[in-house]
Amino acid sequence: MNLLKSTYNTVLDALFPIAPAERWIFEAHVESIFSLLPRATASPISEACSIFSYKDEKTWRLVWSIKYKKSHRATALASYALYKMLKIYSTVVTNIIVIPMPISSQRRRERGFNQCELLSNEILQIDSETRNPETKNKLTIINNLLVRKKHTSRQTLKDKVERTESAQDLFAIDQKVLKQTLKATPGIINSTIIIIDDVITTGSTMREAINTLKKAGLNNSWGLSLAH
Repeated sequence: MNLLKSTYNTVLDALFPIAPAERWIFEAHVESIFSLLPRATASPISEACSIFSYKDEKTWRLVWSIKYKKSHRATALASYALYKMLKIYSTVVTNIIVIPMPISSQRRRERGFNQCELLSNEILQIDSETRNPETKNKLTIINNLLVRKKHTSRQTLKDKVERTESAQDLFAIDQKVLKQTLKATPGIINSTIIIIDDVITTGSTMREAINTLKKAGLNNSWGLSLAH
């Protein structure tokens, strides 16, 4: 079976060679992610921060492997980095609630998944496997509270002005989910809300998402992305 698997992988590598800047994803130890990628510079908006520099080829290949290939390995690497940042936050705040950046229904049909949900769910899995049961600070994931009202073309195809305009009135709160969440988690109003995204470019989309949550009374809302 191992020989068959090895032969299969060899044939795949020959037909679809992996770029050197992408191969590291399958060879790197998850815990070494912070030493392998350059850190991002200051975020374009004060309400959010990013971990790695998207200008680095390894970083954008990591993002693309998640976003367009649904790579489990890439998701594990990225989620570990995001989780470590959230753990730093948890040393100064309690009860962090993670909300994945939503995508439009059209984009979900095209891609078949939301990469930010993949990251958030993996973060929750890491937390459940590593967190001390006696630790009061905990992570909670709410997938459907924030919804995307309209479909827009990819932000990478737009300039800064176009990105800002297309982000306006982009999100809404699912009131049913909000009521259910308030009933199940009354302390959500005072919790720290972190919106998880793969990439922040100008920050217009993230800012609009944060403002939408704040208008719903979730004033302690912030953003965190894998790259900028």
